[in-house]
Order: sequence, then C-alpha cells, then structure tokens
Amino acid sequence: MKLKGLEIWIERNSRKVLAVILGINLSLSLVLFDPKLDCGGDNTVYIALAESILRANDGYSLSYYPGPPKPYTVAPFGYPLLLAPFFALFGQNLIVFKLLSLCFSLGSLALCYILLKSLLGPLLGTAITLAVALNLEIISYSHWILSEIPFLFFSLLSSILFLKSEEMEKEKPGSWFLLAIASIAYTAHIRTIGLVFAGGGFLYYALHRKFRKLVLFTLGMTFLLSPWLIRNNLVRRNDPSYMQQLMLKDNYNPEKGIIEATDLVSRIKYNIQVYTTDYAAQMIFGSVEEPVSGSALRIISSTITLLVIIGLVKNLIFRAGVLELYILFYLAVLSIWPEMWADVRFLIPVIPFLIMYLIDGTSLLVGLVLFKQKRNVIITACIIALLVALTSFGTVLAKIPGNLRMIERYLRGDCYTGYLENWRNFFDAADWARENTPKSSTFTLRKPELFAFLSKRKSQMYPLTTNKDSILTAVFKTDYVLVNLLRGKNQLTYKHNNDGNYLLKAMEKKLDQFSLVFQKKSPYTYVWKTLRPSKALTEGSSSELKNGVIHDIESFRLLFSCTTEDINKAISYYKKQRKEKGLDFEVVSEIADLFLDWGQEKAAADFYELAAEINPTDEYTLYQVGKLNQKLKNYDKSKKFFQKLLDLNPLHISTLVNLGSLARIEKKYELAEQYYKKALAIDSTNATANNNYGNLLMLTGRHDLAEKHYKIVLQSKPNDGNIHGILAGIYWKSKRYEESLRHFRILTQLVPEKAEEVEKQFIKPLEAEMLRAAKKP
Repeated sequence: MKLKGLEIWIERNSRKVLAVILGINLSLSLVLFDPKLDCGGDNTVYIALAESILRANDGYSLSYYPGPPKPYTVAPFGYPLLLAPFFALFGQNLIVFKLLSLCFSLGSLALCYILLKSLLGPLLGTAITLAVALNLEIISYSHWILSEIPFLFFSLLSSILFLKSEEMEKEKPGSWFLLAIASIAYTAHIRTIGLVFAGGGFLYYALHRKFRKLVLFTLGMTFLLSPWLIRNNLVRRNDPSYMQQLMLKDNYNPEKGIIEATDLVSRIKYNIQVYTTDYAAQMIFGSVEEPVSGSALRIISSTITLLVIIGLVKNLIFRAGVLELYILFYLAVLSIWPEMWADVRFLIPVIPFLIMYLIDGTSLLVGLVLFKQKRNVIITACIIALLVALTSFGTVLAKIPGNLRMIERYLRGDCYTGYLENWRNFFDAADWARENTPKSSTFTLRKPELFAFLSKRKSQMYPLTTNKDSILTAVFKTDYVLVNLLRGKNQLTYKHNNDGNYLLKAMEKKLDQFSLVFQKKSPYTYVWKTLRPSKALTEGSSSELKNGVIHDIESFRLLFSCTTEDINKAISYYKKQRKEKGLDFEVVSEIADLFLDWGQEKAAADFYELAAEINPTDEYTLYQVGKLNQKLKNYDKSKKFFQKLLDLNPLHISTLVNLGSLARIEKKYELAEQYYKKALAIDSTNATANNNYGNLLMLTGRHDLAEKHYKIVLQSKPNDGNIHGILAGIYWKSKRYEESLRHFRILTQLVPEKAEEVEKQFIKPLEAEMLRAAKKP
C-alpha cells in the first residue's frame, strides 16, 4: 500500500485505529496496575482536599492536622475538584480514584491522537501516539492518585482548543477561543506550573501581533486565575508561598534561607545535567536496565535531548506556535526546580510533546543528510517512532511478571505486598494507633498526611529547626510521637535524617516525659506517648505494659544511652526478666538488642541464635544471626541463617544483598551478581543493593555500569561522601573532568576535615590535567 493510500485508510478508519491503540494501552495499564496506596503522601492530601470541598463551612482545607481545618494554599483545587464527586459516591475508595486516573490516561491518549494527527498527518500522528501509549512512565502514572495525568489531559485539551481557535476564528475571537481560555485556566488550577501555558498564549499573541486576542486573553486569564491567588493571600498565615518554597536552598531545612545567585546557577546546571543525561532516556524508554552501560545511557539520553532541542528550535523559528512556547517555558521552570525534587515525574505532562519534537528533530536531520523527498522523510520518521514504541514496549514487558506476582499476593490478603519493610512497619504503627488510641488522639511524625489517612488520627509535622525547645513545644501539643529507625553499628541510627537531626535530639532533652507504647523491629519503628508536664507529675516515670512492650522510663532512657553503666544495668534488668520468665522470646531478643547496641557482637549473635531457636520464623532475628555471623567471619553459619530467612521470605532484599556479599568474599562473582540482580528486580532503587552491586562492578572492571548504580544510591543518599568520591574517580578516568571536579568539590563540603587532603591529592592534579587537555590541539 502506497504512503498516500495508507494515510487515506488511517483517516477513514481513525476510530478503529484509536480503539486498537487505547485497547493496547488499557491492557498494559491493567497488568501493571498497583491497587495500593503510594507512600509519598501527596495522594492522601488530594483525597482529603476532595473531602473538604464536600464538607460544609470548611472551604478548601486540610483537617489532618490538630485543631480546626487549615486552609490549603499549595496545590490548587483543580484535581481535588475532579475527585470530589467520586468521594461523595464511594468514599475513600482508592481503586475508584485510581480508575479515574486510568480514565484520564485513556482520554489523554485520545486527545494526543487528535492533536498529533492534525499537526503531523494520519500516519506519523498514529505512530507517535502508539509510542506514547506504550510509554512506561505514562502507563505507570495512570494508576496513581496524583495530578500529573489529569494535568496532561487538560494541557492536551487546551492545545487542541487553542489551535482550533486559531484555525477557525483567525482574528475574531469566538467560542473556541473562550473554551481555550477556560481549559488553560483549569489546567493552571490543577498544577500551578500550568501558568506557563497561559504565559505561552500571551507571548504567542504578542509575537504574532494579534492584539485584540491578546487583550481578551489577558483579561480572561486574569478573571479566572486571580480569585485563587487573592484567596491564598487572604488565608495564608505563616506558611511560605509556592514561589517562596521554590526559592529555598533546602525545602527540608528552611533555616538555610533563600538561594543566592551562585546557588541558582548551580541549581540550573544540576537540573540541566540530570534531565539531559538521565531522565531524557528514562522519559522515552523507562528505566533502562542492563546490558546498557552508563556511558551508553548518557549517549542515548544526550542524543534524545539534542534531537528534542532541534525539533523544538525548528518549530520556534518557523512557527513560534503556542505549543513551542509552552514547552519552552515549562522546561525553563524545571531548570530552576529544587535539586531534591528533580525527577522524571515532572516530565510526565509533556512526554507526548517531547516525543513529537524528538521525531521532528530526527526527521529534519534525516531530511538534510539523506533525503530530499518529503515522502522518504515521513517514512523514516514513522520508522523511528515505531522503534521508540517497540523499545518502550520491551521495558513494559519486563515489569509485568513482578507486578502480576504482587497483584496475586495482594488478592490473597497481603495488603502490604511490594512495600519496603520500613513502610510495612509504618502502616502497622498506623493500624495500632487506630485500634488502641482514642479518636481524639494526636500524633507528631515525619509523614503526617499519610499517617492521618491510615490511622484516622490527626497528625502534624515537627518544626524543621535546630531549636529543641521549639520542637518540644510542638511535640507536647500532641499525644504521641512516631519515629522510624534503622539499627547501625554500636548505636541507633535514623531512617530519616530529619528525625535524627531534629526530633530525637529534642526528645532526648526530656526523656522522662515520654513512654514507649509501640515498637516494631527490622527496621525499628517506635511510638511514644507524651507525658506532658502536668501529667508527668501524677503518672510518675512509668506507664502500664501493653502488647508485651516494656516501656518503663528506665528502659526508655537506656534505649538511647551509650554509657557502660547504663548498658550493664539494662542487661542485668533483662537477665533478671529471663530468670523470671524462662526462655521467653521477647526477653531473649531484648538482651540481644542491648548487646548489639553496645557493640558486643559475639554475645548479641549468641542471644539472637537462642531467640531463633525459640521462634524460628521471626525474620528480624534470623537476619541478625546471619548478619552478625557474617561480621564475625562465621560465613557458613551466616549463609545457613540467611538461607532460612530467604526460604521464609524470597523477597527479603537485605538477605539477598548479604548473600551476594558473601559470594563476593568467596570470589564467586557470578553468584554474587545473581543475588544482587534478584534484589534489584524486587526494588531497583534500593540504595544498599545498588551500592554493593556497584562495588562488584568496580571490582570486575565494569566502571560504566557501576556508575549507573552509584547514581541511584546518590538519589537517596545525596550526602554520602564515599559515593561522591567513587563517582569523581569514575568521571576522571573517563575524562569527564568537569563532572569529576564537581563531585570532588562536594566531597570537600561533606567531609571538611579531609578537604585539604582531597584538594592536594585529587583536585589540584585534576585541574592540572584539565589544563593540559585544554592546551592540546
């Protein structure tokens, strides 16, 4: 069939073609569907805001926090307004909200098909729509209760209405023009970044000297957008505005203040680098796994970025349409986004546009280099679009088996399947709070919105300040405190830096006013009851036993103590308990915990092994026996207990990682790699698995591939000086001097006591090598 005939056939059968594309996307979206709650917290905020819209006299507010409902000024009301009718009909039904996102995803594909077909013709428009339909990121976000997909839907709708207005109404504004204004305004009310579409429309009319439409467009936008802005200024109290949050040096540590010019330049450089060398490829293909190396991935990502820029610049020069101006403004905003928020998530609403410019840029180059006939250029562009679609399809297929196993376990009743252990414990704490505390109880913790949704108890975040009195003032306004911990060598360390740097340090100042009422192990999650000053006088220094947890104030104090006297007292206390209760699992494991706290690893290992004999199915105990014997170089015993744990829980990532490390010690590198790959197949973002696999890859000389895994570690541990040092070395070896120098500079900031040594041994030699390289012809 000739090209013209094929386009005519597609045009005549466009509904059938679209139905096939939608069917493919729907099938893949369902097999990759995740029925569970996302741990980010934003989804629970949107649900609460939807509820507030339906609740009389509360306005647009959050009632998760202690006290009366608090007016909300960060996220606009557009997405919660879409959720509200479904909340009214079905309540807090996560599946219904997720299916609504799926419907918006399918609607976005339909609008994408209409838009691309009108801009590029039936054949190329269909090919690119298929690439969007198979895009892993689009499919993944189609089931999250987040605003990205609805924003994509309304931005596509706005694009179609705007272009239709220009096509049908020329100079005289009519109904298409008014619909476009309404759609653009609603897009901005879904996500504030939607204002850049309004900015694109404003500049488009100005550049094309359409002053009548410019005036009316400006008036329309002002009329529809200003009420939200005015309302926020009226109800905002001490909360920072959206722009103020954007300009903070560190959103999780406001005390660092507002960014300066040098900080802004550094932020822009970082964002350009991470989006062009990492996220551009992920946006098109999803997470690229082996055998693609780190350098190959950067080349692919940089090539994609270059082609997108060529396509965008070409259209800016020859057309300067509203789409080009919108995308230009959108990417400009991403360049000044806080580094800690940089993520492929923010590219979701513009993926169809960026794929379009990618194909357009490729077509331009192909046309200039190989072909003069437009027909050949279109065929080549379609082939490239189909290659993109097939590559995306491959990454989607790779995710399906694991997700189907997760769905199977979920349907069998494991509602926490697929979550990391820390989140499982967080959810258990929320369940405990819902079942064991009065409805009027209030909590202080790191994720208040998520906890409030799960526990049905009002919650608040503690102030991010080094002023301990300020933190304690806030804490003592609530009834309970929750903290997640991980056990480190000789001491308790903290899952969230904020918990360790702020909350726990403040609590230790008033230990006698807290009582431990709930705990989970591996990793540790604690809930304490606050004994406010007035209560402490009457309740004394202890509270009742509940759920088998010992929480007299002496034990609580010892939990955070690191003095020989205290640890010996504690061990004596628990040994006495052991005599009274015999081989009680809780008592034996508590003794093991205390020995481990003090670094007496041999004694700790013996008690954990005894606890494992009493309760051979406790995962935490089995893991500790394996881990401690690994440190004590009892490798055979370590492997034995790790294997027991793996038989109980094949998805225990830490066990897989440690078995990999044991295999690496024995120089069984292929076996070690198998264990690491299994761990990463369960959670590709796990920092420990990526770090250990990176070490193995460095050991076996695969530096490019190791780089990819170290960069993943850096996303969750941005202040890990060791990783910055390793990456600096990798970049130096591959002659990426600027990147190497940047990581060495970061290392000197993170480890100031070694700054002089790093400067002398690495930075100065590197700068000398850079100078020599610059002088070479």
